[in-house]
Amino acid sequence: MKFSASRRKVERAMKHIHDLKELLITFSESDFYAVSVEEYKGSNHVRIDIDKSGFSTIDAALIVGDALHNLRSALDMLYYQAMHEATGLTDQWTRFPIFNEREKLVSSIKGGLEKKGLSDDPSALKIRDVVVDVVKAYQAGNYTLWALHDMNIRDKHQLLIPVFDLMRFTDIRLEDEKQQIFFADGQPYFTDGSYRFKLHRKGAITVKDKGHAATVIVFDGGVPLENKPILPALDEVAECVRRTIDAFEDIALRSLFD
Repeated sequence: MKFSASRRKVERAMKHIHDLKELLITFSESDFYAVSVEEYKGSNHVRIDIDKSGFSTIDAALIVGDALHNLRSALDMLYYQAMHEATGLTDQWTRFPIFNEREKLVSSIKGGLEKKGLSDDPSALKIRDVVVDVVKAYQAGNYTLWALHDMNIRDKHQLLIPVFDLMRFTDIRLEDEKQQIFFADGQPYFTDGSYRFKLHRKGAITVKDKGHAATVIVFDGGVPLENKPILPALDEVAECVRRTIDAFEDIALRSLFD
């Protein structure tokens, strides 16, 4: 049995992730920063002025939410299809179960099967085993899947606003009073929150080339994937959903539907 609808949902989520990547690339290629040199307590500092107004964190948050919703929907469609094909008993409450604790996951599935008279149904019990023992759809068993569930709920009430974590700069070229070019070694420099590089040089220094910059955006604090770069984190969640579909399609349920 193939779960093509669920896989299409994952494909849609990947399109949103691609759109987010393009949004970040467009911002990184824009003229969003300036480089200057300033005297500071007897030594020179290279100052990086960042203008983040060109990057819409709201648009990014909406894209993140769309990606998460599609991935969570892929799971719900997967579970609904599996239960429908295996037992013929599904309703509006049939959705992929994910809980904080294994015991609550087992209890929830048990209660649902009892209400439908499926407590002894071998097909339904096989689905239960896949969710509990293969996919491990609880926090300690499959944190990535649990994080998807948690953040999908959060996004229904608040936007998951991304934040800038760090900036990387390369090929900044400076010139001193002797017209000697330096600070252009091709090595990347990473800024902290102050966006300053300390120089062990004094005297007049001018900026000849502000170089190139790139940035990383991460999930804000207080969410399950906090401080993780958004793009690789979303890719990881999508891959986790794919593996879940594989578990239903290629391993545990093959004997039921083939």
